[in-house]
Amino acid sequence: MPIETQTEREALIRLMSLAKYQDAKLSIAENDTFKRIIEDIGWDSGTTIDIFIDDATGRAREALISDDATAAFIDEQTKAFTDAAARQTALSKIESVLKADGIDPDEQPFIAWIRNAWGME
Repeated sequence: MPIETQTEREALIRLMSLAKYQDAKLSIAENDTFKRIIEDIGWDSGTTIDIFIDDATGRAREALISDDATAAFIDEQTKAFTDAAARQTALSKIESVLKADGIDPDEQPFIAWIRNAWGME
């Protein structure tokens, strides 16, 4: 099932932005996968996608200040997905970003937080 609503698209972009920072390294492969996914999901907003990505990246980096901030950010974003199929699609896309350069052990807690937020354990 595709990511259908703009609210889901925005939350997915924020979560993927946070995903890119989980292993403390930014890779070209992750960034290329991130961009490809954004092209695939579409965009329907008065804000340009580039401006939104800049904002999402800033918000993701702010969420990294503590585990509590990260958990609150993930909780806020995961609430945008009310349909189980959309959650699964979003998780798959987030994992694609992480897998682009190989999943690092530091990225496992991030995936667990998202799975937990969606009751997917």
